[in-house]
Amino acid sequence: TEVFFGVTKLFMSEDSALRRMVYLFIKEMSSSCDPSDVIIVTSCLTKDMTCDVDLYRANALRVLSRIVDAAMLGNIERYVKQAIVDSSAQVSNAALVSASNLYGRNPECAGVIKRWVTETTEAMKSPDRMVQYNALHLMYQIKKHDRLGVSKLVTQIGQRKLKSPLANVLLVRYTAKLIHDEYADGRDKESSNLSKFAHEYLFSALLRHRSSLVKFDAARAICGLPSVE
Repeated sequence: TEVFFGVTKLFMSEDSALRRMVYLFIKEMSSSCDPSDVIIVTSCLTKDMTCDVDLYRANALRVLSRIVDAAMLGNIERYVKQAIVDSSAQVSNAALVSASNLYGRNPECAGVIKRWVTETTEAMKSPDRMVQYNALHLMYQIKKHDRLGVSKLVTQIGQRKLKSPLANVLLVRYTAKLIHDEYADGRDKESSNLSKFAHEYLFSALLRHRSSLVKFDAARAICGLPSVE
């Protein structure tokens, strides 16, 4: 505890490299410290999350995702939602990845994050490719237990055409899973408009996309479809 509090005093430092080490230390040591001690540094991290330095904002978001519970997340929700749609790709990516990690790790936090659909949808329109990728991943996490929600996501994003190759790889995989689910329910591309669109998207990704990464994943998905013998 004494060492932990000693390190937190370095929040006053203007040295960016030293500050990054402070964030790393808190993130790694938070699980072995007294929860009441960890909560005290939340105010410092929240202050950094709203400062003008993108590096500090991004790192503060990553650390907070390790130490907050659902109640604390509710208190800083407004700042995280603002960070998701921030003009800085560094901050936006940090917020999206932190939200994704929290969603998978804490069911109570997942209930809070499900309210961030509007911000996540906006982030998918970002010109930054990694922001597109992380936003799509988070959106799928939110909607993956809702078949209708996933089908709308795949249809809308498939028509819009994302620039990020990695985001398109995710979309190919989500589309392939949707086809498998349709076949499991007895609906093929002849009887289901959704399945027909999904097939067309996969073949379009295979034949027309510029990225070999997307083409490879589309080919692999097509070879694994129930309709391919």
